[in-house]
Amino acid sequence: MSVSQAGRLFVVLKRLDRKEEFGRFPDDCLKRFRSGRPSRRVDRFAVILDYLRH
Repeated sequence: MSVSQAGRLFVVLKRLDRKEEFGRFPDDCLKRFRSGRPSRRVDRFAVILDYLRH
């Protein structure tokens, strides 16, 4: 999903009054989900875990 697609999805969810959070990690892409800088990987997993816990 591109950033523009994610942005559109975010707007739709917000209009539906859903709990949403739009997280962006500069200089990263979805292909770097399993690679990339370790600190960003930790941050990304923390965001995902927080979402799944609530």
